[in-house]
Amino acid sequence: MPRVLTGVWLIALACWATGLAAPVSAQPTISQDTATASAPLSPGQSEQIDQFVVFWLGELANAQLTDDVRRARNQIVTQVTLPQTSEAFRDAFAGSFVKNADPLLVNGPLVVRLNTMIVMSQTRRLGVLDLAGRVLVDDENPAVRYWAARTIEQVVVALQAENQQIPNELRRDLLQALQVAAAGEKAPTTLAQVFSAMASLGAINELIQSLDGRLAAHVDDPSLLFLPERRAMEQLYIELVRQLAAQGQVAMEPTIVELSRVALLYLTVASTQLAEAAEMDADLVQDKRRMVEQADLVLRWAVNELGQAGVLPPPIANAVRIQDWGAIVGQLGFWQRELTLSPFDFREAQLSPGGEAE
Repeated sequence: MPRVLTGVWLIALACWATGLAAPVSAQPTISQDTATASAPLSPGQSEQIDQFVVFWLGELANAQLTDDVRRARNQIVTQVTLPQTSEAFRDAFAGSFVKNADPLLVNGPLVVRLNTMIVMSQTRRLGVLDLAGRVLVDDENPAVRYWAARTIEQVVVALQAENQQIPNELRRDLLQALQVAAAGEKAPTTLAQVFSAMASLGAINELIQSLDGRLAAHVDDPSLLFLPERRAMEQLYIELVRQLAAQGQVAMEPTIVELSRVALLYLTVASTQLAEAAEMDADLVQDKRRMVEQADLVLRWAVNELGQAGVLPPPIANAVRIQDWGAIVGQLGFWQRELTLSPFDFREAQLSPGGEAE
């Protein structure tokens, strides 16, 4: 249900109706005392922040020219990124931004929602994460959802750099939003950003589960790009190599085993689609080849680290390049056999797309 229009929208609508921009003298400012204040801020300081945020969000919503959009964005972003401002001020500013941006993100036209999310992605404050998660799930436009996912990643990375912890409940809610988004997202660029945001949260198992859940979409529609899933698998591979070296085989074995199963399923689907397609766009062919090569790389590493095979087959890339389907089928069979052995111990039905669940 649409929400009641509040301060930002009233300013934006008034400016739009009159066709006038606010005079420079009417532009609110933030004093040095407010920008450097310690917690708790006074009511007057909080009101000063609200006035500034409402004004510049209104300007952003009303902007007709690229320069006006850039100016409004910069006014907001500068306040939360200047190093001389206090933590208390930046937190209060982010809180005001969320409060006043919320109605824009619910009721605003696409360009307003998009610009608001681009600004939000640069705030780097914990307080914006909950709203970003809601926009990710609720917005109908993939570009807005992309910036919502990017906001989550950029804020998480910034907090990690400052050794700040995300509260467990918020992390759980963000992961739930990201998993919901991953399950239904159709725009490849947005899906890739969703996966990247999950990786930034260190959600390795959830990311593997999301990759597993996405496989059915590729089985049903061979025209889908594997790009987002391939990049996610590459991120997982790099991170697991690092964690295996740091934590050892005992700690990481269950996760590596599960990623191996998912990699084999993707290898099977992508290679089968390559073999069966009579005609396929060159970019789509290249996308599937790269998926096959990435999945083969993961399996080669996992079996080498955990498995029993003494000698591994050569990388699959050359067989794919020359379309040696016999060699590819043979390599699939090799990986399937390895994954039925200890410590993988999968049943054959678990290694077939659309087969038995784990």
